[in-house]
Amino acid sequence: WIKCVLESDTNGAYPLDPVAFSNNSAIYDMSIVAVDPYFYKFPFVKTWKNDPIKLETDGSGFGSGAITLANRGTVVAHPKYIVTCPGMGRISDGFPERMIDLPETSVADKFYMVDTAPNELAVQGSVDPVDNPWYKFIRKAGLLDFFLHDIAAQGLPLWQRWENPVIFDYAVAPKSAVTTKVQHDYPNAEITMIMPQRYEMAWG
Repeated sequence: WIKCVLESDTNGAYPLDPVAFSNNSAIYDMSIVAVDPYFYKFPFVKTWKNDPIKLETDGSGFGSGAITLANRGTVVAHPKYIVTCPGMGRISDGFPERMIDLPETSVADKFYMVDTAPNELAVQGSVDPVDNPWYKFIRKAGLLDFFLHDIAAQGLPLWQRWENPVIFDYAVAPKSAVTTKVQHDYPNAEITMIMPQRYEMAWG
């Protein structure tokens, strides 16, 4: 399938009823826009779980693992990740030496998604708040923010609480595989890698 959005409303006036003469069909004149004009198949998914025993013996405070997935599509793929909370996770950006520190989270954050695509929000929390005038007022009032820091922070989505935000550079080439190094500092935490499968043609 191709993800599309409707550019403008369709003309709803028709001279003939769509169900007339048992036809049960209609032809719509519409304009659609495909921002991501590629065909998608089901993505490949794999989950790594942090071993609490290895976490205690490692000494770094982080448990480490690796996830390998293939991009069988004909278009470069930007992996996505789902990271559980609390604690802090790390994900390599293509190479094990380039580890990206993800936001520090609490139990209240539940889980969040990391999107490495260049035009997408890099980090999106599952319980990111909807901004409102109350939170805006708290954040703009410097004195109140000093005393009520936790209240002000609750009004911020996870990406704004990310202390050292970065932009991911690596993309997985077509017909290739990648091994991503993952880390987490909380026992039994999970990091799930999702590899989109995009094709230039409907039949691959």
